[in-house]
Amino acid sequence: MDPTLKLGNYAVTSINGVLTIAPSPLTFTVANASRVYGNPNPAFTGTFVGLKNGDVLTVTFTSADVASPLGIYPIVPVVSGAKAIDYLIVVNGGVLTITPAPLSVQGASGNRLYGDPNPPSTISGLKNNDNITVTLASPTNTSAPGTYVTVPVLVDPTNKLGNYAVTSKNGSLTVNKAPLSVTANSLSRPFGSANPTLAGVITGIKNGENITATYSTTAIQASNVGTFAITPAVSFSPSGLSGNYNLTTAAGTLTITAVPLTITSNNQTVVLNGAIAASAAYSGFVLGQGPTNLSGTLSCSSNGSTIGTHTLSCSGQSSTNYTISFVNTGVETVIYAPVGTCSNGPGHQILAPIATNGGTQFTKATTPTIPLQFRVCDAKGAAISSTVISSFTLTSINGVPASSPAPQGGPFAFVGGTLLNGAGSAGWQFVLSTSNLTAGNTYAYTINLNDSTSIPFQFRLN
Repeated sequence: MDPTLKLGNYAVTSINGVLTIAPSPLTFTVANASRVYGNPNPAFTGTFVGLKNGDVLTVTFTSADVASPLGIYPIVPVVSGAKAIDYLIVVNGGVLTITPAPLSVQGASGNRLYGDPNPPSTISGLKNNDNITVTLASPTNTSAPGTYVTVPVLVDPTNKLGNYAVTSKNGSLTVNKAPLSVTANSLSRPFGSANPTLAGVITGIKNGENITATYSTTAIQASNVGTFAITPAVSFSPSGLSGNYNLTTAAGTLTITAVPLTITSNNQTVVLNGAIAASAAYSGFVLGQGPTNLSGTLSCSSNGSTIGTHTLSCSGQSSTNYTISFVNTGVETVIYAPVGTCSNGPGHQILAPIATNGGTQFTKATTPTIPLQFRVCDAKGAAISSTVISSFTLTSINGVPASSPAPQGGPFAFVGGTLLNGAGSAGWQFVLSTSNLTAGNTYAYTINLNDSTSIPFQFRLN
């Protein structure tokens, strides 16, 4: 520059020089920081000293991560930006201090039943899903009923607990008796059978403990029909276990039911107007019992009172121990009184003049007729005057059977008064003519009665 215009007085020789611009010194000081374990890093900061011309530089930081344990970690800045090459940067590093995270632990409180698991203790403040859990040393599932101070115990298999400042509080837990119920099964059996195996259900056993029950009843094999209690008895082994339970028992019922018994009327042969016997066959008795173990008196009756067959019905006996079925298949066969004495003399046999031994002989020349006489009676000895004969046949001559026993004449008539030949009174009579008979023969006859019995007789005609 020549503000006074003196340059013209000089002979100027000009030589160029070199200007060297050196990097400007720049200092970046990182601010120290701190955070709680498990929290994200705070925003790191720092201060530049020496920036020129309003230059703007960018700083990024590296340090501990969220899972880093307690400790002091360098905060490493990296300065970048288009103007960074213009500076000789000196970094004063800061540190990140990681402090313990608060961890709160509360022992379980409240109530539970004996044998059940403890309610959960509470733990709050865990970071990073750290595998830290809490247990209780007491009470255990076998601890007796009572109230316990619950002291939480931390379990730290991955050694993370050193990252925490732990606050621990005890709880209070009451263990109550567990409900235990024993219920006897209800069963049934027929009268006279042995009792079935008695059993039941136990509900509420804890810890696989040795608790058993036996069952009993007063019913024996001979007990009558009815209901009997089945009573449970509970056994604890060891006996002290009983104090851990509130025991309730429920009895069952053994029902003894009646067994079937069949009373079948027996067949009987009864004389007309005679009494029917109380006769039956029994099937179904147990325990060696018999008719005397039934109530009432057996009686039997028929559905008719005439000659022939009739159904017999029995009744009159009962029992609470048996379900009785009366089977009326018996048959009453009603007949006339057998050979014997009726009120009017012998009955059910040939009467005089023919002898019952078959030895009677008549002379044809002097015997034009022969009175055939008999009487039949009922059980009371009364002669029967209503029809009694089903047929009258010639059965043989001289011991030779007649072909298809020849029917003979008649009919027989009932004579209420005196019979012939001193045969008494009140009988049946037919006067047989000998005109068609041959002298020298022995004739055998049969009077078939309508009760399916018969009166045979014979005589010889000389």
